Amino acid sequence: MELQNDEIEIDLLDLCKYFLSKWNLILLGILLCAGVGLGYAKVRGVMEYTSTAKVYITVPKTSDKVLIRDNANELVADYVQLLKTELIVDQVAEQSGISKSAVNEALMAEQVEGARMILITVKTESREDTMAIAKEVLPAFQDVVTNTLKKDQPIVVEKVLKPNAAMSIDVKKTSAIGAAAGFVIVMGILFVLYSIKINREIRQ
Repeated sequence: MELQNDEIEIDLLDLCKYFLSKWNLILLGILLCAGVGLGYAKVRGVMEYTSTAKVYITVPKTSDKVLIRDNANELVADYVQLLKTELIVDQVAEQSGISKSAVNEALMAEQVEGARMILITVKTESREDTMAIAKEVLPAFQDVVTNTLKKDQPIVVEKVLKPNAAMSIDVKKTSAIGAAAGFVIVMGILFVLYSIKINREIRQ
């Protein structure tokens, strides 16, 4: 029994012409999928309000030979964890009138890479809640550090007073991803249809 060769040779120039002849379908697919992405972002996304502050962490001067930079870095790491503890959260919740769980969810802290600084972020779906928490978190943090832990007071070097508003889902990015997906899907379907077309022409 002789084996049949099912391979199909495709002329790339002819394939490009075929794709160009279907530009309207390609455009339609891109627009439809971009619209789906936009709709998803609008339906699933919510407006979030973010306020940030940056604090510089200092350490007491010492006369010994301990590496101050290493101590400061360890202190920064400790303070990042401290900001999510009840020592801070309870005080902020009491002063702002917002529940502990909401305050805990709204607060985020991270060390600024390569620096003795902490970036404190407050993010909620309410402008008023964000402003209320942001107003209380720095005083609470400084109070716990200085009065409870007996450490040097962190220095506030940057603070955003007015919360920034943004959608939780990036509308432009989601629409762009949808458009790209639409292009890939339509091109894939057209390629399959082109292959079927060439296969039929060969068999005739």
